[in-house]
Amino acid sequence: MSTLLGEGARFPGGPSGVPEPNTFLVFGQDQTTVVTQSWYLDAATGRNDPSLLQFARDRLFTPQ
Repeated sequence: MSTLLGEGARFPGGPSGVPEPNTFLVFGQDQTTVVTQSWYLDAATGRNDPSLLQFARDRLFTPQ
């Protein structure tokens, strides 16, 4: 699996890699799999933080 951080993509103020712990969510439908990893830039992130899980679900299941 290819990741943007693994390929060297960065954003201003972001980490050089995925910090631990982080929030991880996998969603599969038909022939598509979406994997999200999220964390806070300015605070500690708990493993599978409920607020970040909800944020990821909202992004995945809300039409743009």
